[in-house]
Amino acid sequence: MTRKERLTAFMHTPDYKPLKFDELAIVLDVPKNELHLLAQLLDELVCAGEIAKNKKGRYGISTSAGLISGRFAAGRRGGGFVVPDDGSEDIFVGGGECMSAMNGDTVMVHVSKKAGAGKKREGEIQRIVKRAHQNVVGAFHAGKDGHFMLIADDPKLSESILLYKEGCAVLSEGDKILAKIVHYPKADAPAKAQFTEFLGPAGHAATDTTCIIRQFGIPEEFSAAAILQAEALDAEVLPNEIKGRRDFRGDNVITIDGEDAKDLDDAVFARRNPGGGYRLFVHIADVTHYVAENTAIDMEALERATSVYFPDRVVPMLPRQLSNGICSLNPHVDRLTLSVIMDIDTDGNVIDHEICEGVIRSAQRMTYTDVTALIERSDPQLAARYASILDDIVLMNELAALLRRRRTARGSIDFDFPEPKIILGEDGRVRDVMPYPIGVSNHMIEEFMLICNEVVAKHASEAALPFVYRVHEAPTGDKMSDLEKFLHNLDIPFPTAQGVTPMQMQNTLSKVKGTPIERVAGIVMLRAMMKAHYSPGNLGHFGLAADYYCHFTSPIRRYPDLAIHRVLKESLKKGFGTKRLAYLNAFVQTAAKHSSDMEIRATEAEREADKLKICEYMQQFTDHEFDAVIASVTEFGMFVGLPNTAEGLIALRHLDDDFYVYNKDSYTLTGERTKKRYALGDPIRVRLVRSDPALRQIDFVPADSQMDAAEFARVSSSVKLFDASEGFSAGRQDKRKKAGKKSAEKSDRQFYKPVRKNGGKKKKK
Repeated sequence: MTRKERLTAFMHTPDYKPLKFDELAIVLDVPKNELHLLAQLLDELVCAGEIAKNKKGRYGISTSAGLISGRFAAGRRGGGFVVPDDGSEDIFVGGGECMSAMNGDTVMVHVSKKAGAGKKREGEIQRIVKRAHQNVVGAFHAGKDGHFMLIADDPKLSESILLYKEGCAVLSEGDKILAKIVHYPKADAPAKAQFTEFLGPAGHAATDTTCIIRQFGIPEEFSAAAILQAEALDAEVLPNEIKGRRDFRGDNVITIDGEDAKDLDDAVFARRNPGGGYRLFVHIADVTHYVAENTAIDMEALERATSVYFPDRVVPMLPRQLSNGICSLNPHVDRLTLSVIMDIDTDGNVIDHEICEGVIRSAQRMTYTDVTALIERSDPQLAARYASILDDIVLMNELAALLRRRRTARGSIDFDFPEPKIILGEDGRVRDVMPYPIGVSNHMIEEFMLICNEVVAKHASEAALPFVYRVHEAPTGDKMSDLEKFLHNLDIPFPTAQGVTPMQMQNTLSKVKGTPIERVAGIVMLRAMMKAHYSPGNLGHFGLAADYYCHFTSPIRRYPDLAIHRVLKESLKKGFGTKRLAYLNAFVQTAAKHSSDMEIRATEAEREADKLKICEYMQQFTDHEFDAVIASVTEFGMFVGLPNTAEGLIALRHLDDDFYVYNKDSYTLTGERTKKRYALGDPIRVRLVRSDPALRQIDFVPADSQMDAAEFARVSSSVKLFDASEGFSAGRQDKRKKAGKKSAEKSDRQFYKPVRKNGGKKKKK
């Protein structure tokens, strides 16, 4: 047992009470010449958050010292919340109790006031365990006093950062830069940073995305070693690489992707079985043939864990020589695959399957647009162009419809929420924003990928392979109680006492389908559910009502897929020795956790870019009116959505015709005097008064309000605003209260908001 283990074991004993340094030295009988080692060890454990040191200098296990570890989520105007690592309720931290913590920092917090009367727990940050930001992105500002400052792009890093002058002479006011933090903020001193990289002039379209990439710490460039390795690969499949593989080059294999997609990782083909039923072939790029374990490319792919898709570019997981080249299943050339062959009966059940290494030659590179036109509109020109594969497409659509019916029958939940499609002009500026079109071809590929992922996950589970599963636990707790109350207010029975099933949720959605509250009910149900993530253990997938599920079908853009390809191929060829099995069991745990974290990072970065571009686009419509739908109602206002997917806030203080009371059970705002009621799903006519790309925020007012953009700007500058995320209402509503008024991927994608791929390609994988 190491010294660290002995020390923490001692502190974990039931009789241990926090001791000072000198007391610990005596109790542990530490020689004088080793006191410095004890001090060093204690500092390391405190920094790691494993133990805590209180104000009296006593050391103890963090939990026994009354401290909770978590991530600090800063508000835009001071204070914030600590999100505990143990999943318990958030802890509010006031502006004077933050101990100079920055947004995202890992901290130890002491709870000073317990939750009650509808209020959250309150606490004080006692220690900053780990800083979230080593680098900060922002705008350069030269102060009149000769100091240089960085104004962070992240509005939650509200404090200006002092810049050392070195290298800043070449910068102009407003330039976007990257700076490395040298000294973190203290109570009496701001953070200090060193300018490291010029990202571009302010307002340039490409600069926006570059800033977001740097802000989230997404590695854009590959190492020299990885590039050299990629460039050394052959651009074509060699004859000796095909030996021992199943040859599928005689089949009418096709790919179906978005128009702009370049990383084509899946191809499909189907035929009828002579005895009835179907045989489905799903061919996935054999990336592991080119990416050997622990090589430079493999290590970088693991670190990135996913490709990240922005409106104007893709940051790939693999070098483009692989992602767009030898691994991509381009048409009319040989490509290596890991293929899953499934026999499916007339009820949609997979009755047999085979996983094998293969080689294909895609007959056509199809797009969703063309395949949908062939199926839905029987376009004669397209039918003539694709006559050689038309019958195959019709058959695959028939099979996909069967699989969808089977999935629906078992309770799989489908939420129909539009995602934005952002169209850029040649200058990089947003030309249009619209809902991403989903057609029958999207559903076809979705069903084939879903069934393939299920079959592979079941195969791995039954073979007890070290594996990375895609899991989605059943929803529990307060969120389900809130959902039950919400549906009860709509006269929809939804008992949760005995637990909730996917079929129950699906049936509830079917009851409101086609009604004004369909979208609202779907939003509330989705919010009540857990998030999907990666796990080394099979926990099933609640949203898909699947006992087994994984991500197998996108190894070009997701590391979990690549990792399980490697495991599957190894199990097919030679199996595992004892040491190898132990190594892989440890590896899949690490890969699952890291991939989940990187998925969150990628999703947040993609959303940030989408919000920025949508805000830029909407600026031209200031003072214009729109038809909207109330998408969310909160204690500080309501969010409304436009048909083009843009969303914005109507702040409570801008509802100036009455004092409105928020009902959290029914998600409504009701005027005390007029009894006017705003509810989830209600249509509403709104006026755009501000669209701010810097804040990623769009503001509306009701169209019948007298406020325009100029008045909004005046009011906003004269009244202290509180960030919506902080959960406070402000301004006119509060003044009236003081005056005596009464207070008051579709798919797995939908269970974790989408990581966009292939230029906007939408697949459930």
